[in-house]
Amino acid sequence: MKHTTAILTTIIMLWGCTSKEELYNGIFEGKPYAFQQVTKNQGFNKAYSQTLKMEGISNTLHIDAETTSPGYPYSFDVYRNVPHIILDSVSYQYKNEYDDTAKHFAVLYIHPDKFSKEDFEVLTDFFQSEWQNIKNKIPLNQGYRALQIVALVYGTDKQFERIYLNKETSATKTITVQTDGQILYSETSGSVQSTNISEKIRMPEKAIYVQQGGQYSLDELCAFRSNKDRPLELDFKMVIK
Repeated sequence: MKHTTAILTTIIMLWGCTSKEELYNGIFEGKPYAFQQVTKNQGFNKAYSQTLKMEGISNTLHIDAETTSPGYPYSFDVYRNVPHIILDSVSYQYKNEYDDTAKHFAVLYIHPDKFSKEDFEVLTDFFQSEWQNIKNKIPLNQGYRALQIVALVYGTDKQFERIYLNKETSATKTITVQTDGQILYSETSGSVQSTNISEKIRMPEKAIYVQQGGQYSLDELCAFRSNKDRPLELDFKMVIK
């Protein structure tokens, strides 16, 4: 029995174990820093992320699915009300149709609950200068994508999502505009379905295309409002196709 328990304990430990490997270390403005690759076993899958430890900032910076955007933002203007810096707006341009390449270009979020504004300033200095010289030496591999950081933002990705509810019906119907321009429609919480609105925000006009004769007319879409009671049509141009 004890032998069986020991085997099960070993399996469980291996099942969820985490390994770390140093990727790079250096000194920036007299402050030592180090990047690590983190590999976490999750059952039959592995989750990959990176960390940055730097003297002078209050926490370890994690670069993972939680701290990065799902892809290239449809507009950097969504971050206009918070501290942010744009590192690269040239290497890639937002596309109105689905493009698998877009997911590799991500915004890195600095969580205000974990980092002060002074920490953010140190990190922006680092990524504006030091990172530009060393980024090719540090693979930001998340398994399903190799990240290229295009901006730093003082906030979280969920903070900049636009969520609209249909307040004229008793059902939970929502339209969510993600920061990478994807438009998700749901009739019930957590259940994403399709409708007659476009799958992505169309730039530069910041438009949502609506197919005629589909599930929703323009008038019905006007019933969708944010939690601040702001109509969907005020934030995005509605275009009949």
